[in-house]
Amino acid sequence: MKGIKNGKDGFRDIKLSQKITLTFLATALLLCVVMAAALQVTFCIYDRHLYEKSQAELDFFAQQVNAKLAQIEELTVDIATGSEMQNHLSRMQEMKYLSPEYNYAKYQTV
Repeated sequence: MKGIKNGKDGFRDIKLSQKITLTFLATALLLCVVMAAALQVTFCIYDRHLYEKSQAELDFFAQQVNAKLAQIEELTVDIATGSEMQNHLSRMQEMKYLSPEYNYAKYQTV
């Protein structure tokens, strides 16, 4: 308690200009602490919203990529198992490898 009384007495004993300066500095320090806390809260909220938005966009694009891959897979299966492709492969299998007929048939399929 003596320390507090000495502090109060010490504050009463200093000049008015020093009291104003100390009061100003204490107020400025308090404002800085409040501003830092407000910025911290604001940045936390911003980070959370940014994360949620990024996650939603990534999910959307992942769904689009998966849909396109499914289309490509379906098209590939249709091409590979299609009767026209199977007929070409059967004819090429009967030909001698790298013969002129084989190369011509290969050229026609492309």
